[in-house]
Amino acid sequence: MQTCIKCKNGFEITEQDSLYYAKVTAPDPTSCPPCRDRARLVFRNERYYYPRTCDLCGKSMIAVYDPQYINNVYCHACWWSEKWDSKKFGLSFDFNRPFFDQYKELLISVPKLAMMNDNGTGSENCEYTYDISRGKNCYLVLSSWFMQDCMYSFQLNRVKDCTDCYFVIESELMYNCVNCEKCYNCQELTQCTESRDCVFGFNLTGCSDCLFCAGLRHKQYHIWNKSYSKEEYFKKKQEFELGSWENVKDLGLNFRSSFQLSLVALQISKIAKNARETTS
Repeated sequence: MQTCIKCKNGFEITEQDSLYYAKVTAPDPTSCPPCRDRARLVFRNERYYYPRTCDLCGKSMIAVYDPQYINNVYCHACWWSEKWDSKKFGLSFDFNRPFFDQYKELLISVPKLAMMNDNGTGSENCEYTYDISRGKNCYLVLSSWFMQDCMYSFQLNRVKDCTDCYFVIESELMYNCVNCEKCYNCQELTQCTESRDCVFGFNLTGCSDCLFCAGLRHKQYHIWNKSYSKEEYFKKKQEFELGSWENVKDLGLNFRSSFQLSLVALQISKIAKNARETTS
C-alpha cells in the first residue's frame, strides 16, 4: 500500500500496474488515482477567468490563462487571423531529450487562444463563457451552442432563458433542470421531454402542469402522480408556496428522497421478476 504525496490517502499499485509502467518506461505513481485525475483536469481550465490584454493587439479581454504565469495569449480575432505565422513557433524534436520536456516548451512558446468562444463574431455579449458558439447575453455557460439569455449552465443547445441547467436541449424558461429536451417553463426536472409548466419531475414525457411526479406519460394536473381537476391542482399548488426558496429547498429534498425509495423498490421488483422467470 502506497501513501499519496498530495492527499496522504493510501492507494494500491498492483503487479499489473508495475508491469505496465515498466513497459512504457515510466516510474510508479506517487499520487493516488483521484489526485492524478485532478492533475489532468487542471490542464483544461473552464471556470476561472482573468482580465488581461491581448499580447498581439493590446486589446483588453477575458482569458482562461493567468497573466502572472502564461504569456503569448491572443484575443479571438487575433488568434484566428493571418497576423502571425504559426510555423515560426515550431521546434525541432530532440530524440535525446524527454518528450514531455519539449512538449512543455512548445506549449509555453506557441500563442494561445484567450477563451474558446466566438464572442464578438458568432456570439454577442458572451465574454464570460467557455467553449460556446452562437450565443447571446450569456454568463458562465460552458460547452453550449445557440443559446440566449442563459446563466450558470453546462451543455445547452438551442435554448432560451435557462439558468442552473445541465444538458438541456431545445427548451425555454428552465431552472435547475438536468438532461431535458423540448420543455418549457419548468423547474427541478430530470430526464424529461416535451413537457411544460412542471415542477419537480423525473422521467416525464408529454406532461403539463405536474408537480412532484415521476414516470408519467402525457398527463396533466397531477401531484405526486395523483390526478386532480384543474381548479384543485392550482389550489393545492399554491399551498406549497413555490415562490419561497426555503420551501423549494425542503420540498426538493422530500421529493428526491421519496423518489430514491421508489427506485429501490422498482429495482427489487425487477430483480424478483427476473428470478421468477429464470426459475420457471
